[in-house]
Amino acid sequence: MHSKALFVTILALVASLTTALPNGAPACAINVQKITAGMGEPQGDRNFKHVLQASSVEYEPGKPLSLTVISTNGAIKTHKGLLLYVEPASGAKERIGQFKIPTGFKSNVDKCAALQIKAGADSIITHDSPADKPLGTAIEWTAPATDMGDLVIRAVVAGLASPPGARAF
Repeated sequence: MHSKALFVTILALVASLTTALPNGAPACAINVQKITAGMGEPQGDRNFKHVLQASSVEYEPGKPLSLTVISTNGAIKTHKGLLLYVEPASGAKERIGQFKIPTGFKSNVDKCAALQIKAGADSIITHDSPADKPLGTAIEWTAPATDMGDLVIRAVVAGLASPPGARAF
């Protein structure tokens, strides 16, 4: 059995990104500066604390992993949406693996060609509406059949909190 490290990063945005983007993220890559500028708010540690949990810190080629958005703030039960993908730790412009897309989400692969990012079917997902999505919903990601080396999970989660702000992990 051969497995590779899987690193998780998440940027949680607390003002309602989906108010401005009700049909999903318009991008194939997370750009912290553009997101922060679009939100009109600085990043910082506030009451909105989303965490992306992975069922394992390693992956096995061809095997699924479960990714779940949770909150460290017990009062927060939902989020508005996300942008989620896995890429090589080397920084190569590629989206790796395939998501089983749950209700309330959609593929965002069509946004990758303009950035010359290689993306397979359902290798990047976003929300499909501004409706609340419950925390704790597992999103299944399946690693490619071949070993891709170390990978990084990238995610941006949008939602509401008081006071507004953003937290980068």
